[in-house]
Amino acid sequence: MECYLPGPVEQGGCGGDMRTLCTLVFSAIMDHQAGSPRDFLSNRSLKRSGQRIPDTGSCLPDILARLQELVYEMQLSGHRGREEVCHFLFELLSVRCSSSGTSDSECISRELRLQQTLHAWNRVLLALPAELFVVVRNADERWTVDFTSSIEHVNGYQKRLCSPAAVLPYHVTSHLLRGMLSASARCARSSLAEVNRAWSEIPLRCPLLLVSTVRWWGRLSPMLSSVWQRLRDEDSLPELLRTITACVHWAQRSQQAPLSLPPPAAPALLLAASLHLAWGGQGAPRGKRSQAFRETLETLGHHRDEHGTQVLVFLLFISVTDMLSSILYPEEACGQGCKDMSRDVLPLLLNSPDWHVVFKTPPTDQGPYQAVTMATLDEYNRLRPLAFYSLLPEQHPELLKRALGCPGFLHTAVLCYAALFQLFLDGHTPHPITEPHMEPSQILGQARQFLLSAISQSPPTALSSTQLSQLESLCAELDPEVAAALTTHLDPHSLSQEMEFL
Repeated sequence: MECYLPGPVEQGGCGGDMRTLCTLVFSAIMDHQAGSPRDFLSNRSLKRSGQRIPDTGSCLPDILARLQELVYEMQLSGHRGREEVCHFLFELLSVRCSSSGTSDSECISRELRLQQTLHAWNRVLLALPAELFVVVRNADERWTVDFTSSIEHVNGYQKRLCSPAAVLPYHVTSHLLRGMLSASARCARSSLAEVNRAWSEIPLRCPLLLVSTVRWWGRLSPMLSSVWQRLRDEDSLPELLRTITACVHWAQRSQQAPLSLPPPAAPALLLAASLHLAWGGQGAPRGKRSQAFRETLETLGHHRDEHGTQVLVFLLFISVTDMLSSILYPEEACGQGCKDMSRDVLPLLLNSPDWHVVFKTPPTDQGPYQAVTMATLDEYNRLRPLAFYSLLPEQHPELLKRALGCPGFLHTAVLCYAALFQLFLDGHTPHPITEPHMEPSQILGQARQFLLSAISQSPPTALSSTQLSQLESLCAELDPEVAAALTTHLDPHSLSQEMEFL
């Protein structure tokens, strides 16, 4: 570096520009790990199984060490220190991902190349100080913590590497949280309210990080407590992290007996993720689902308040996402367990239209349920109609009658059928995990039969005239029989013409 940094640009040097040298070293690391597509697929299978890719005979550790030196020097020489370096590194990644996304003509090739780039980037991310990616400012003795860069990075890039879906890898989750906690510890003790405000934005702005934190809390909790104790001695953890502890303990108690105490005051997504960890994650009871779990859900459902409904909707969202993950990657998850959880949750929501948002695609105005799409890729959101017609036809007839009386149900059912039909035409319908195994054409036929029955049992007021017109137009080309059923059973003009004929 001593030769290249001061050397003239026309002679292959960097002209004394640290940013230029850092860009070259960063590109060398990314190129070194690019490899061939076959190498990438092999490495990806190793990462999915939790194995580390060896660096035997590689110069990568030495290059990473050089990058660490450069980043440290850039922090010392820049006017804005860490903030400037943070934005610079994320800008390098953005440029690299943009080139990865346009280098191939096929969509699948572009996605694989992008994932390859992000896996290489994570190697860089984990080699750099965690606090580097969090901005801390001190203006007139007023400390502020800004997680925006890390949050945007997770929402834009890291969610593409989630396996299972909606869960970041442990090492990435740990690194990001350690950086946020270390940055928070730099603030003065009088700025505790500002620190808590910054952490409180995570549930709304980065639901993926929140769900991942709960998923790995058993391993994260002692590490984060140790970091905070070393940096801030006797001070308690930021409020959000203390709330996560309370929610996880609350959910774990439901494994022994139904919950008699009200849930902690916490975001609905956090409570749902805690229940899912206790009953659907690793370490959860296997086999036949406990009666205590059902009674816990019923307790939430019987409250009939908005917050309890939101907890159940988010729990349904997480379990449906697990079910879709098991469909796309059968070797990674237990499809029947997450499907059973969805079956347990769904009956408690049939009187509320809120649960429809879990299955609608493309998403509409989601209000408090923005996490449904923020935490998952389009690949999963596109398959939600498949989950709808994998779950609903298996419900008891009495429950289906309740569903038909729920405002907006028929509208959602028709939209899901049209989206499922389009998936079938495009050849994007995977083989669902059901017993017995069903071909895509079979599940489409089952969905069609279910929808026609639902239309015949729905009152004429189930759809507004605008909704009916839109759905008739949508189904006219995809499935004329469904369009005709809508017209026959729900169009008031059709009914009046039949009465005149009689």
